Amino acid sequence: MNLRRMEVFLAVYKHGSLTAAATHLGLTKSAISQALTLLEQEIQNLLFIRESRRLIPTHVADSLYGQVGPLMESITQIYHSIGETSPTTVGTLNIGVPPDLASTFIIPCLAEFAKQYPGVSCRLKLGTPLVLGPLLINNQLDFALIDASEVYERLYPLSAQLLTREKHVLVCSQDYHKSRRSSDTSYEEFCDERFVAYTPEAIEIRFWSKHHFKKVPRHLEVSLVVDQVTATKTAILHGFGFGHIPERIVREEMKKGQVWVWPTRTPKYENRIALAQLAGKKPTKIERLATRFITDYFRRNHLEVI
Repeated sequence: MNLRRMEVFLAVYKHGSLTAAATHLGLTKSAISQALTLLEQEIQNLLFIRESRRLIPTHVADSLYGQVGPLMESITQIYHSIGETSPTTVGTLNIGVPPDLASTFIIPCLAEFAKQYPGVSCRLKLGTPLVLGPLLINNQLDFALIDASEVYERLYPLSAQLLTREKHVLVCSQDYHKSRRSSDTSYEEFCDERFVAYTPEAIEIRFWSKHHFKKVPRHLEVSLVVDQVTATKTAILHGFGFGHIPERIVREEMKKGQVWVWPTRTPKYENRIALAQLAGKKPTKIERLATRFITDYFRRNHLEVI
C-alpha cells in the first residue's frame, strides 16, 4: 500500500473535492488527481463517481475509508510525534523577517533552535512586508514575521498568527524640532511636516495619523524613503523630519533628550507582528516545529505573545 496515495484518498473523501484536498495537503490539483487514479488502478476499483463538480464515494470508497481511516490517523500521529520531537530532524527553512527583528529577536531565537535541532538549517530573507508578502505567495518563503496591519491583510492571501506587538512613536531630532515654524501639535500642523517613511506612500505615518487624529491626510511631504528601521533612526537623527519608529529603537535617545516625541492624548500606536504563511498551505513538520518554537521563545522571554 502506498501511504501517500492513501493519504490523498482520505483527504478527498473527507473534503469532497480535489481542490479542497489539494489545499489541505499543500499539493496541486493535478497531483491529487494523479495519485487518486493510481490508487484506483492499484486496487482495481473505482473510488469516486464524478458528477459535475462533485465527487460521490462508491461503496468501495466507503468500505476503504471505514477500515483504513482510523489506521492512517494513528500512523500520521506517530509519524508527526517522532518527527517533531527528534533532534535528528533535518531540513531547510526559508524565513522572512523585518531587519530590526532579525538581530534583536529572531537570530537569538534561532540560535537556541539550532542547539535543539542541529539538522535544520535556516535561511533568512530580510525585508518589509511589501517585500516578504510576494515571496510568501510564490512559495519562496516557508513563513515570515510581518506587520499584521489591515493593509497587508488586504494585499496578500495570508494566514497569520498574532505573535507580539510593540509600541511606536512619531519622533524627530531636537535640532529639527527647534527649527519648526510652530510648536503646535494640531492635525493641520502635522500635515505640514516633513517625514522619513518606509514607502513613498508613507503607510505607517498614515496609520499613526488615523490612530491619533482619526483622520488620514491626502498628501504628506516625504523627504526620505528608507525601508529599514535602523536607517530610519539615523535619518531622523540627521534632521530629515519625523519618523514612525518602534519606541525600543529610540529609547536611549529619548532618555538623553536627543529626539522629540510628538505628544498625543491617545495611547501609543501599537504595531502587531504576526507569523504568516500562505493561506491554505499545509505547514510541513519542520515549519510547525519552528513556528511553535518561535512562539514559545517569545512567551518565555516575555515578548508579549498574543
